[in-house]
Amino acid sequence: EQLLVIPLQDDQIRGKLTTLKSEMTSLDGVLHAAGSRMAPGDENMNVNGYLPEGYESNKAFLMENFYIDDDFLDTYELHIVQGRNFSKEIITDKNEAVLINETAVKKLGWENPIGKKVYFPLDQNDMSQRGAYTVIGVYNDFHHRSLYRRIEPSLLDFSPDYARKLTLKLKADNIVHTMQLVKQKWSEINPNHPYEYYFLDESFDSQYRREQKLGDLVRIFTIFAIFIGCLGLLGLASYTSEQRTKEIGIRKVLGASTQSIITIFLKEFIRWVLVANIIAWPTAYFVMRKWLENFAYKTELGIELFLYSTLIALVIAIATVSYQAIRSAFSNPVDSLRYE
Repeated sequence: EQLLVIPLQDDQIRGKLTTLKSEMTSLDGVLHAAGSRMAPGDENMNVNGYLPEGYESNKAFLMENFYIDDDFLDTYELHIVQGRNFSKEIITDKNEAVLINETAVKKLGWENPIGKKVYFPLDQNDMSQRGAYTVIGVYNDFHHRSLYRRIEPSLLDFSPDYARKLTLKLKADNIVHTMQLVKQKWSEINPNHPYEYYFLDESFDSQYRREQKLGDLVRIFTIFAIFIGCLGLLGLASYTSEQRTKEIGIRKVLGASTQSIITIFLKEFIRWVLVANIIAWPTAYFVMRKWLENFAYKTELGIELFLYSTLIALVIAIATVSYQAIRSAFSNPVDSLRYE
């Protein structure tokens, strides 16, 4: 939240990254500024093959790659769990140092990753042409894509010259005023270039828009299905009541209570609602399991979900049929016995 991403459209603007960051952070309401080639949420992520030290495989170890500057971690509130962050004061960081995430450390089986070498590009034909990077730190795992995907091994490369996005961390209060200041400052520095931006939380939200639309559609059709089902139950209850008019009258004459007649009336419908739910369970379970397979992180389908659904169906069915059941139970038995 409060992460404003501004695309840097061309080389002329990218060359002003240091000035942009300095001017933007001087504004009241801007906490941090960082440059990066991509922003979290971008789908066209760079994935490169590396040869980490001690990695025994004839295939490259694939890692997602971020080109960032030294303020990226602070802006996105990421944390170094081992080692240190990049520093502008250390010249070799720009061309020889990398940060890797916790998932990469686990998959590589490194107990102490600091100081380990990562080679790139991976060229099996000419091993002497490989470049060597030194791991100087490990950062915490974070989701830079939607939850359709698991967190993969990733690497941060200190390359501010490759920055294509400027990210600003804003204060939560008075964002509208801060946005006006940012736009004004951009116009001063880049008068001939349009000011374009988006908020990171909105970008992530758009990744789930398909599920939101699907949820709305299912909700609408569910309401229609329940309504039509209730109409059918009401019609069936009326028909059953008409067919059993004399039976109800005889039971009342013989001393049956109103409660017992209502119970007898409802039992028949409850039985069939339970049968319908039991038939529906396997289908619902199969469809939901297939849909959830689209997500790397998903909820479990426990029996309680189906029990709650059955309970709701019973309540709706009883509420629908009760009117006709009560009406029949309170009818005059004399009128019922005269019924032809």
